[in-house]
Amino acid sequence: MSLFQNYVDVFYNWDKEVFRSLHHEDFMFTRETELLMLDDHKTVIDELASKREMDWHTKATLSHKDDYLIAACWEQEGKIIMNVHVKKLGLSWRALVSRTSIS
Repeated sequence: MSLFQNYVDVFYNWDKEVFRSLHHEDFMFTRETELLMLDDHKTVIDELASKREMDWHTKATLSHKDDYLIAACWEQEGKIIMNVHVKKLGLSWRALVSRTSIS
């Protein structure tokens, strides 16, 4: 199964340990001006997913995937969200999210 599909599946059946297992131990997440290491990222996502405040997995379109990269986008609250993951050893190693207002 692809890394993207594993992400989608874990959000449909939330499990923070499965979520963590999709990430390389040296994972870093960049969001606008914020950088999170793996454990902090897992904590933030667990809080949102546990409250069912994340629904990206129901709207995302996979734009690109190969052995090194996955990119997905979706519309949310008047913005286009682009989520890009660089892979290492088949796991998410670096992730970047950008939000662009729809004009």
